[in-house]
Amino acid sequence: ELFNCLYNSLSACSAQRESEKYNECANLVSHLTHDMSSLLGLMESYRSDTSLENKIHYMERLIPQILLYIREMELLRVSVPLDDLLDSIIQSQAHSERINLNSFDGDYIISCDVELINQAISEILANATRAGTETNHQVEITVSIRDSSIGLFPDQFVYLSITDHGPGIADEYVPLVFNPFFTTRKSEGSAGLGLAIAKKIVEAHGGDIHIDTSQNGGCTILVILPLETV
Repeated sequence: ELFNCLYNSLSACSAQRESEKYNECANLVSHLTHDMSSLLGLMESYRSDTSLENKIHYMERLIPQILLYIREMELLRVSVPLDDLLDSIIQSQAHSERINLNSFDGDYIISCDVELINQAISEILANATRAGTETNHQVEITVSIRDSSIGLFPDQFVYLSITDHGPGIADEYVPLVFNPFFTTRKSEGSAGLGLAIAKKIVEAHGGDIHIDTSQNGGCTILVILPLETV
């Protein structure tokens, strides 16, 4: 399965003629082969059962993430109420008691792949709750609805502002946050693909995602998604 994944990654690279896309794919393959080599080295040397087991678990998490990131995203859309969608995502979090959804008015409907949107927002919430652990602050989700007059017909978009009150992100890291394999938690087993995948999911839904660190401490991730036109 690992070598099949490597082959698929190389195939994806060869199909991309733009240098930026090629370099991105090459970076993915480089990280994959590095981790495969590390795993093989552990298996050959039998350094310790614990280190081998940890590496295997890491690879088991990494391979599906890489496949999701490099493959074309296919959406299985359904229409769901926005408040139900957000409530369900929050309740599925490990630290749901530390996540506060500010109330909003309106019965809004969103057309989305529920599983993928859950994965995208869950990744952002996990990072936010982790950032606020030391200060024990709540993670705040604020919902606003905005109109867009671009195109023949006006569209509505939901703006989800997910704010933590942690130490914030260093200025030099801000442009890298959504890059694949960028992480400051490598020692904790993070592959650095979570936010990159979240961005791909949101963009596949016709939305966008931004980061705001202009506040005093903490960080805000802004997720923009189109609402379903009634």
